[in-house]
Amino acid sequence: MDIFSFYMPTRLFFGPGSVQKLAHARLPEGRGLIITGGTSTTRLGYAAKVADVLAKCFRSRQLN
Repeated sequence: MDIFSFYMPTRLFFGPGSVQKLAHARLPEGRGLIITGGTSTTRLGYAAKVADVLAKCFRSRQLN
């Protein structure tokens, strides 16, 4: 394995209204990382909702 260094600025959103806050956040290169603790987040549709918000946000910033 090659030796490397990786820097990743981190901003976490928790609590009520977090998805909407994410929609207006400045993300590095328009990218976000969704980390879940289990299958319930995916099964209940939360991961898809966040992914949709990120995609819409990215598309709208490309138009500006």
